[in-house]
Amino acid sequence: YKSFWCNNEPWLRAAGYILCLQYHAEWITLWLVVGATKLHILSEDYKPPMCIALMDAIHESDGSQVILKWNNITCDPMEVFVASFFSLAPLQYNKKKHCILIYECLDMSDNSDQMILVMLFLLFFDLPPFVCFGEIVDFIQQVLEGLQFMHRHNISHCDIEGTNIISDTLPLYKVAPHPL
Repeated sequence: YKSFWCNNEPWLRAAGYILCLQYHAEWITLWLVVGATKLHILSEDYKPPMCIALMDAIHESDGSQVILKWNNITCDPMEVFVASFFSLAPLQYNKKKHCILIYECLDMSDNSDQMILVMLFLLFFDLPPFVCFGEIVDFIQQVLEGLQFMHRHNISHCDIEGTNIISDTLPLYKVAPHPL
């Protein structure tokens, strides 16, 4: 996974997206050079991402944090279309949508079957944890409302599960949690 992001870091930088330093060509993994210790598992570059297709980045023009998602169009030809469809006006402004906002699709010209989706940075639905019953009810209502919205537009999710449910809870944090 790491080689894909490292190999494409210069291209992504030219497109205006900055990956964290461990994906830059000049990065040196100190715990490999010095030798593994008990503390190497605490190192930033030791931890694999939760999903190899996802990467956090900074949008250079405005400093906003985004998520990059690597898509193989041959394996899943509809994902880019469906995700982009719900990000088009007027659908993107519908309060019942509850679908992730796609800022842009980066076409990887050297690999015609691959694209990178640039998405709004969101967190897993259970961060921070629910505190009261009303929050859970509101959450379930929003999930069902979003699914209903998709179905009204003849789209079926077909993969609804915990890691595919994310939310915009960043305003609840004084300091944003570590991405991914």
